[in-house]
Amino acid sequence: MYATCEGSARYASRFPGCRGVAFYRSVLDLTVSSLGLGTCLGETDDTTDTFYTDAIVAAGEDGVNFFDIAIKYRNRSSGRCIGAALQRLQRDHVVMCTKAGFLVAGAAKCLAPIDVSRRSAFHGS
Repeated sequence: MYATCEGSARYASRFPGCRGVAFYRSVLDLTVSSLGLGTCLGETDDTTDTFYTDAIVAAGEDGVNFFDIAIKYRNRSSGRCIGAALQRLQRDHVVMCTKAGFLVAGAAKCLAPIDVSRRSAFHGS
């Protein structure tokens, strides 16, 4: 599952006070918060994982639906935290961004098939 146009718009409608200040923006027909949460920094231990997961859930419950994730962040620990947080959030509300090109040892075990159907929107083709 992934973010949908309907789900992200429904999510933003839960925060009417943010509408007048242009907090949400339209990106590829998704409604995305202008503030996002990055997951790059921190130790790779259980305590940091708990803090990250709780922070992602809190942000998601309070109007932020944009999260930055990459397989190399915290040696894949950030991805696991996002996964744990998504168990507590509605997946079609959440927009994640990432990069490609750098793989860590064991990356093939973590990668899911990637939907590139929106690729043309970035490349004009």
